[in-house]
Amino acid sequence: MSLRTPTVSAVPLPAPAAFAEAQVNAPGWHLSVWNYNSHSGDPTRNWRLFLGEISTRVSTTVRPYIPDIVTVQEVEYRDGEMTHVPCSDLVDELHRATGGQPYQCKVATAPNGRNNGVGPTQGGAAIIYRPSRLTFLDHTMFQLESNKADSNGHALGCRIRDSDGADQTSVWTGIAARFSMTVGTQTMHLTVATAHMPKQAGLKDKHNHCIYANTLAAIQATKNLDARASGSSQLRIISGDFNMEDRNSTNAWRHWYMRVNGRWAQTTVGNLGMDDIAEKACHPSGATDDMVRACLDQPGQEGTWWTAGETSRRRIDYIWTIKSASIANQETIAQTTPAYSDHRGMGATLELSSL
Repeated sequence: MSLRTPTVSAVPLPAPAAFAEAQVNAPGWHLSVWNYNSHSGDPTRNWRLFLGEISTRVSTTVRPYIPDIVTVQEVEYRDGEMTHVPCSDLVDELHRATGGQPYQCKVATAPNGRNNGVGPTQGGAAIIYRPSRLTFLDHTMFQLESNKADSNGHALGCRIRDSDGADQTSVWTGIAARFSMTVGTQTMHLTVATAHMPKQAGLKDKHNHCIYANTLAAIQATKNLDARASGSSQLRIISGDFNMEDRNSTNAWRHWYMRVNGRWAQTTVGNLGMDDIAEKACHPSGATDDMVRACLDQPGQEGTWWTAGETSRRRIDYIWTIKSASIANQETIAQTTPAYSDHRGMGATLELSSL
């Protein structure tokens, strides 16, 4: 999404002890997983407010657990006059906010043949992880498609384009990583993919916004990592700033969303069979679609899943899972004073499937 000029004073990081005394490791095969668009690491909002919230406003849900994985967007790339922060800065601040917990970061770089195969890429996707619980094994990049309309409003189709939609010299790129996790004498594996998907302005509801194809590319990237290791994963996580709402202008589910969410697996061709952590929290047994949509739009400090857009309350940030044994403690961070951009940090406690 577009960047905004800071208008409030810097927010100090919380004292390390405030976090360390309150939060603990998630138990057993459970992981505390978050996704957040850092909004270029703006020190007056966003990342520091995110850290302040997860470290000091400890609730009975997700925040008692130290974050194990934080997928982040808008890291280490340049957008006009704004240079996005190095991931090392975000890691250092997360380290301080968690009372000294160690973290490491993997950032998407341009794939071979694009930007000479080195350096930051469009979108700034990154995976921050805690090596005391997860062992990094491998990673890979995947390219993202976007659509655009011509002067007559006709869609030109999904293809790999740069940030201006013109050519392929600065490609929007996601990153996937494979990790192992050991509890006792057992070791299991998980794969994580995250992306900042291209914003596709000017396309009407009827047009293909390429989200399905990009999500499929993210899943395939995690499967490629398993194949390189001749192994399998007990959990796959697909997350990021999708830059596309789950519903259209009439509040109906968008076609891409129904093709991704496993709830429609029996009626939609090519459904990816994934679980949306927010929709899962809003879809208890017997809930109707109207009830789910109302829940997703619920205002308030906790239980708020929507992203604060300029004209409507819609989500563009997601955490999806495949093969999660359980999803619990779903929650977002939705400060309103001061508001932090048009994104919501969201997290959940995820459990790896059994061997």
